[in-house]
Amino acid sequence: MADDQSLAYKELARLRWLCEKACCRSCSGCSFTPVHANPTRGAGLFRRCKGCSQFQSVLVGTCFEGLRIDIGELYRLALEYVKQPLTQSPNVLALQRACGGSRTQTEHFVSCVLAAEVAEGRRRNARMSCRGALEGDAHRLRKLFVSERNPHFQDLIFQARRNRVNSGKQTPVQAVWAVHVRIAGLVHRGGKIAIAELPLKAVAKKAPPPVESCLTLLLVVLVFFLFVSHLVRNET
Repeated sequence: MADDQSLAYKELARLRWLCEKACCRSCSGCSFTPVHANPTRGAGLFRRCKGCSQFQSVLVGTCFEGLRIDIGELYRLALEYVKQPLTQSPNVLALQRACGGSRTQTEHFVSCVLAAEVAEGRRRNARMSCRGALEGDAHRLRKLFVSERNPHFQDLIFQARRNRVNSGKQTPVQAVWAVHVRIAGLVHRGGKIAIAELPLKAVAKKAPPPVESCLTLLLVVLVFFLFVSHLVRNET
């Protein structure tokens, strides 16, 4: 049973549902004994701090902190949860039947995951949305792989190479670059939406998608107000 929990814990850590690195809540130490089961402390796996000898559940510091659940059951619930339709609320009864756990435990699991999703959504919206009645966002439509010698993209590749040098990153020889086709939109709540095509941007082949700057979004705001002004003039 302990071996099954250990395997489930390693798999959850690999999937980033749990974290293998932690800090002690008592002494803030980060050195622990290997994860192991402790029947005297209940279900789950624990690690012991080498600094203060306090036991700490592997769920501490995660959205499941305080949840009394077997790690194997947590793993089964996680696998079934990701199979749920994204556009519908999680079906607690279906999760319970698939995993064989109690309804209360399944409801607590779903509540923990939904709370984490809401917190992450609010954090991302706080970074990507405009204040007030305006909301803006950018989206990548397509990614093209182009040769470094392609004559049509020399300016983009030169700018991408210069950006990497300015940011202090090493710039090895890139045979292929990724060019992102992007759009940005701005909407007034309850009103019209304006969509503008963003300039093409090249990055290294394995680099993450480019992030839109404040200047880019301000330009979209300008396009939006010009668009609204044009509509108002036509209506009057």
